[in-house]
Amino acid sequence: MSALTIDLMSSEESDDESNELVVRPLAWRAEEISNFFQQLDGRHLSRATDSQKRQTAKRRVGEDSLRDNSKVPRRLSWTVSSTV
Repeated sequence: MSALTIDLMSSEESDDESNELVVRPLAWRAEEISNFFQQLDGRHLSRATDSQKRQTAKRRVGEDSLRDNSKVPRRLSWTVSSTV
């Protein structure tokens, strides 16, 4: 669970025209961590009540985030893809 840090979370920006959140993925994040976060999101949504689901902002994937991985703690270096 030590990988649950803000430095590894995708950026989100509000799109006022469509009332959606635009998720900007971290291109440098290891695929297994991205998959883990997707599983967490799915589990959270599957357990949400209908009311909570209606209040959840719609999301769409946008361009990759420009944020680099310089703030990722050394102990979490395994979360950074070696192919980037």
